[in-house]
Amino acid sequence: MFTDVFGYSKMIGKDEKHALSLLDEHNEIIAKSIDKHQGSIIKFIGDAVFAEFDMSNEAAHCAIEIQKTFIHRNKIHSKNDRIRIRIGLHMGDLVVKGDDLLGHVVNLGSRIEAVAPVDGIFISKPVHDAIKDDVSIFTKEVGHVKMKNIKEPCKLFKLYLDQLNFTAQSHEALQKETLDRGVQVVDMDKYSAIDIYSIGMIYFKNLGKKEDEVSCRGIAQEIIKSMAEINALRMPSPTEIEQYEDINLPMSEIARRMQVDHMLFGSIMKGEKEYELHLEMKNMTEDRQCFEETFKFSGTEFNAIKGQILLKILYQFDLELPDHVGKSFQVQPTSNPKAMEHYIKGRHLIDIPKSSESMMMAREHFNKATELDPSFLYAHSNKGWISFLNGNYDVAEDEFFSALDLARQDDLDMSDAYVYGHLGTLYHRLEKHNKSIHYLEKALDIYLQYNNRRNIASTLHNLGHVFVDSGKIDDALDCFHRSLAIKEEFEDRNVLASSYNQIANAYYTKGDFTLSIENANRSIGYYVSIGNNLFGAYSMAIMADSLSKIGLFEEAEKHLSVAQEIFEEFSNLFLLGKVDVLRGMRCFNEGNLDEAIHLYKEGIEKIQMDESRRWVIHYSMELIHVLMYNEDYVRASKYVNRCQLMIKKTSGIIPMDRTLLRVIETCILIDEGKMDIEKLKSLHGELEEDEA
Repeated sequence: MFTDVFGYSKMIGKDEKHALSLLDEHNEIIAKSIDKHQGSIIKFIGDAVFAEFDMSNEAAHCAIEIQKTFIHRNKIHSKNDRIRIRIGLHMGDLVVKGDDLLGHVVNLGSRIEAVAPVDGIFISKPVHDAIKDDVSIFTKEVGHVKMKNIKEPCKLFKLYLDQLNFTAQSHEALQKETLDRGVQVVDMDKYSAIDIYSIGMIYFKNLGKKEDEVSCRGIAQEIIKSMAEINALRMPSPTEIEQYEDINLPMSEIARRMQVDHMLFGSIMKGEKEYELHLEMKNMTEDRQCFEETFKFSGTEFNAIKGQILLKILYQFDLELPDHVGKSFQVQPTSNPKAMEHYIKGRHLIDIPKSSESMMMAREHFNKATELDPSFLYAHSNKGWISFLNGNYDVAEDEFFSALDLARQDDLDMSDAYVYGHLGTLYHRLEKHNKSIHYLEKALDIYLQYNNRRNIASTLHNLGHVFVDSGKIDDALDCFHRSLAIKEEFEDRNVLASSYNQIANAYYTKGDFTLSIENANRSIGYYVSIGNNLFGAYSMAIMADSLSKIGLFEEAEKHLSVAQEIFEEFSNLFLLGKVDVLRGMRCFNEGNLDEAIHLYKEGIEKIQMDESRRWVIHYSMELIHVLMYNEDYVRASKYVNRCQLMIKKTSGIIPMDRTLLRVIETCILIDEGKMDIEKLKSLHGELEEDEA
């Protein structure tokens, strides 16, 4: 049995003393039930419990009792005092070494718990087969579930707490619930397994001065990035590595939480002229050391050392280093060791930005790097990226082109693609969509040439954004779906959630609200599963908008209430404005026209403060309809004029919107008795031109 507390890390962050008190109660309840059902606790690790039973039936009944106890307890406690857990059951031979657990059975059991529903229980097929004759136990098949960094999908079943819950949920409802939580159920007739090798990392221990910490961490992140060039390797992101900083857990437990089979760790010392990196890699499933080696290098030699380290790692899995990756390690990015040190520090601050101040510090490091070496293309490109993030678009453009000039001199296509991607993002923000598409497609061609899967997925995703904003919705959906198919290989729930969010937005723009709702729901499931509340609220806003469009206002309000609380916490004006507009839509539907107009105006003003011109136009046109319905033609005409002015200054406007605005203007004139036959002929001619 594997159990885990949902949201425990967040409780620790808010009130450690309170969280620890709840954890004590959690452990006491679980220990009591395990003892009652003749089980034994192998270990408590933080918020997780590993327990074993001689009889599968006892394990199942114990899991049911534990969940029932917590559900009953939570009914009489406030939200902050509730304890909600997931339970996974698997069976097989355990390898116990000291107070640690090893082997594939442990890895698989832990993954089953990770995909189980909160307040629920998932069990593996071996457990199901062992308990299926117990008439007091009720299960339904979930299907073959693809679990993170496990090659073969595993057939799982949901274990119900009682017959009533079992009867109440149909098989179709279970499938939808599972899908909506971001759990990937695969069709085994169409599924093709691929070889993958998972490696986690914790920051190398800095044996030197405290001020060297940033550069030491930056080196760890650069090694992770070099590993990301290999399609078969799976690693945590720098943000995930950051979560395990100074955490008092055994290496095996960190590997379990990262859901990886291998760990890379070590220590680093920065001397006067060189670094000394002591590196170890361990197979956590077999408790076996893969390699242990010390690397000594100067700052300018780091690129070559990354290549040596990557070769060491690939050797463990009998993988080859792709030629284009090997070639990149032969190029020396800079001949100035100080410039390289500043670059590594700057990259670390960009990868894990903790404040606007950290971005300013990163800029200073990149400035110093380019001062020390004016031909350091990656430093130039990252300077441009910070200028872009700060809204200094002219400066960003100059710096990107400086980097591009340098990239064309190093004879590495991947360097060109790196800068093309930045230029594509810049021109998208500037609403120069044709230029954006041009550079993103150039980057994509290079990534496709070398089959760089992660960058192909990322570039397709960015292209989809541009196509949505330029009105090419079918092209956008094609890009998003192609990107999603690749992202599913890497099982990063955050990027999968982002894809579903953008697909939902594209279907919303297309007017297919049913598919928008379906994809937004899946996006929310992924974001909730990883605790990314802010981005989950983005998807809730799309969901609420689509629900409102088909008249399901009460259902929309459920999502709006949750989203509004999050948007207020982050002071997100655009989305707070969207909440106002959607509530205005509901008031209009209920016949409360004055409140509807007030909410629309409030929302549009907030969105305008966010400088989201395209959405100001979109919602202003909705407000015009409300004003016309209210026979307030004067104010309706003012908003028509305002929209026409904004359309002239906004690229990427769908031609239909321009046409619709002209039709609305005509309707207002007709209602006011100001339309004559010549104006109608003129409008007819304009509409024919638009259609052509």
